[in-house]
Amino acid sequence: MTVHVEKLGLPRDVFVTCPQCKKIYYIERLFYDPSYDHVKLHCPFCHHEFDKRDSPQVWGA
Repeated sequence: MTVHVEKLGLPRDVFVTCPQCKKIYYIERLFYDPSYDHVKLHCPFCHHEFDKRDSPQVWGA
């Protein structure tokens, strides 16, 4: 289950949580667009690749 947290202002980034290591990092908002649904996210900490829908927490989406 993905938890969405509302972010104030004009967000340029989307913060996601890696489902494997649970660390938070950000991606450009452009990559959260539905046209990029086929692209896997890459965690910069543990190098796990995952679908954005698998992130346990998302901010600014």
